[in-house]
Amino acid sequence: MSQEPAIPTGLDPMHPRGLRHWMIIWVVVSTTIAFCMFLPIFSSSDNAAFRAYQAHIDKQTDQAPSPSWPEKALQGITFDSQMILEARRCWDDPSEPDAASPAMRQLRYLARYSTHLARGETTLAVLLLIWLFSRYRKLDLKIQRRMLAGFLGLGVASVLATCVKFLVGRGRPNELLWRGRLHWDWFAFDHNHHSFPSGHATASGALVMVLCLLYPRGWPIWLAVGLWLAATRVLMAE
Repeated sequence: MSQEPAIPTGLDPMHPRGLRHWMIIWVVVSTTIAFCMFLPIFSSSDNAAFRAYQAHIDKQTDQAPSPSWPEKALQGITFDSQMILEARRCWDDPSEPDAASPAMRQLRYLARYSTHLARGETTLAVLLLIWLFSRYRKLDLKIQRRMLAGFLGLGVASVLATCVKFLVGRGRPNELLWRGRLHWDWFAFDHNHHSFPSGHATASGALVMVLCLLYPRGWPIWLAVGLWLAATRVLMAE
């Protein structure tokens, strides 16, 4: 009787079927990231979030950001910049004409308390404790192996994500809010340029993968949870 693999063939990159699936995921994710970061799909005119941002600038004094965005940026706003501006509206007084809607404020309120669930150290600790518990209770070897794979996978992913952060130097949201631009600073050691890839998104992705391996029928729920935890960083403008 053959032993069931710890990772299903559809997700195993060492298996042709799994490698094909991961290549498709990589292409889709890379295309989506490029679309969100580089394609200006929002107009700066008749843009409530941008108007609220400009009004916020006008109220500043000695700590004011750049008075205006670069001319190229004003020709169109990318998806990631627009989402940061939308989240920033939650800072404004609700009585302001272009302030965030009650629904947006409620989402940000929920994000404030749930975003910490995707901290890398939190996820690592949870996975390690569950794996130790599975060994202590002598649970199915398949469960132990999958938990260990998730724990090691998150550790490797965290190291790789940190290396990429230093390499590409993507500016954090405050670079947009206070300097009027989201730029790349290659080989950056400044914390303000360690926005991409998101550590929270990396941790939530690893957690989703483990949950999908343990309880594959619930994959839509795990995927929704992972997307929400990743989105909380945008809602918090961090």
